[in-house]
Amino acid sequence: MEYQLLTSGIPTRELSPVELVFFNRGIDPSDIDHYLHTTEDDILDPELLDNIAFGAKMFISHLAAGDKIFV
Repeated sequence: MEYQLLTSGIPTRELSPVELVFFNRGIDPSDIDHYLHTTEDDILDPELLDNIAFGAKMFISHLAAGDKIFV
């Protein structure tokens, strides 16, 4: 797999490769530590997702039927 790290607008301090990936995805360097060390407060209620109940029922029915499932 080939990839290229973007370098425009990098903060003046040296960023690690992981920090650079986060930075290139628009995450402020001061917030990177939070993204790497999340807490229970960061978990959202799955019921907020549209059609989650329908999707769960479909998943269970296909699992029970022995169907192949690609996630």
